[in-house]
Amino acid sequence: MSYLFHYNHFIYFIPEFYFCINILILLVFGLFWYNLSSSTKQPILIKNAIWLLILSASIYILLLIDSINLQNIFLFDKVLQLNGFYTFTKIFLFIISIIVLFSSLNYVKNEKINQYEYVVLLSFVIIASILLINSFNLFSAYMALELQTLAMYILIAIKRNSEKSLEASIKYLILSAFSSGILLFGLSLIYGISGTLYFDKINVFFSIYFFEFRNNNIITHDTYELSGLLFANILIIIGFLFKINAAPFHIWAPDVYEGSPTSITAYLSTASKIGSIFFLIKLITIPFFPILFNLDINSNIFFITAILSLIIGSFGALYQKRLKRLAAYSTITNIGYILIGLYLIVYGLEGFQATILYIIVYITTSIAFFLILLSLRKTFGVTLLKYITDIKALNIINPILALSLTLILLSMAGIPPLAGFFAKLYIFIAAITQEKYFLSLVGILTSAVSCFYYLRVIKSMYFEKINNYSILLDIDREKSLILGLILLFILFFFLCPNVLLDIIIMSI
Repeated sequence: MSYLFHYNHFIYFIPEFYFCINILILLVFGLFWYNLSSSTKQPILIKNAIWLLILSASIYILLLIDSINLQNIFLFDKVLQLNGFYTFTKIFLFIISIIVLFSSLNYVKNEKINQYEYVVLLSFVIIASILLINSFNLFSAYMALELQTLAMYILIAIKRNSEKSLEASIKYLILSAFSSGILLFGLSLIYGISGTLYFDKINVFFSIYFFEFRNNNIITHDTYELSGLLFANILIIIGFLFKINAAPFHIWAPDVYEGSPTSITAYLSTASKIGSIFFLIKLITIPFFPILFNLDINSNIFFITAILSLIIGSFGALYQKRLKRLAAYSTITNIGYILIGLYLIVYGLEGFQATILYIIVYITTSIAFFLILLSLRKTFGVTLLKYITDIKALNIINPILALSLTLILLSMAGIPPLAGFFAKLYIFIAAITQEKYFLSLVGILTSAVSCFYYLRVIKSMYFEKINNYSILLDIDREKSLILGLILLFILFFFLCPNVLLDIIIMSI
């Protein structure tokens, strides 16, 4: 692995520079047209800004194609790392972000969200996720994570006249500040003990330390360093577990999902998780690998949080009557399966492959669920449907949409031969291969429990009758095309499930 500086390396950072310049252009565009307009309501402005961001994101993906086969490149004194796997991750992040932006076009109009800052803040969240994925330094990762959190906090409160939105924003801000303090304290301990924040140097420090530890060369005062390392490692992992709303750090998720604008909830549940999860994978495989491999107490954090996420998410969803709160608990459950994969990464490559595959299938299926959620509105008004009972007899009103939602829910439940089944299957196979039978058992049992609340939604669509069909389904062309492509992926994934795994392995 070479760290030699070469000016040609900056060519591979051109897409990020390009996207940052586009954020500035969007900001100037909004300020310029806002000052020219005499009206305070500007639905045209925000729609134009969304289309500009979609165009910028599409060009960014094209610029990344040249980096698909890139080997490890380091920039800015090894603060950022670029390679083919991170390029694959960023392309996936931008595809999901573009889908969310497409789904926002009608939503911002119907909900009268006319602030152009909506688009600028989403751009900040996206670039923060990119920098988080590329970070090779703990401090740069912390700054990127805080930029993402601050922008998300404002986006959650973008509906200024909504009390629930403001309440959700305040809860997210307070709890995020608390978790950021925990994370920063962990980073300071790591720096104080190891003297560095670079991933490779932390890995070398831990490797030498545990080599001496195994050979009984550790003197008395070094045992205090070991306690500090353990404590710092736990704090940093907890900070990132909060960001991905893993149990027991999930308290904020249901209220924030419920109070946020639905398009922001869709982004919060899908694209915003990508940066944090992939960075957590990087923490496990590079800087903290020696300490996780040598001391079970640290890897057991993932073991415990995986079980808690599966149990709390599955049983918590049983009592939910609101669709977005149901989605929040469903996210917690899915994070539990991802944490099983993260726990298994320490023990072999199977856990890594299964984790990446599950993330892709979970994010794709979740975004399809929110596409349908954004399409369900009442006839008299533009209020989105909130309760499970609001979609009664959807099969009679729109059979195709009801069938689409059914397939999505069955995939989330892990029913064969849909994509969700294979995603869970690979996780369980990886766990059984590493002889982690208890994790597999808990995962299978909670998967059976999750079938109940998914089937309850299907039952409401097909078997419950209402007298007055007062639902208007104004699904637009963009959502229809995207939803159709996702359904093809979910339905026909079983024909060649190894193709995605091969792509993942090739990008590493």
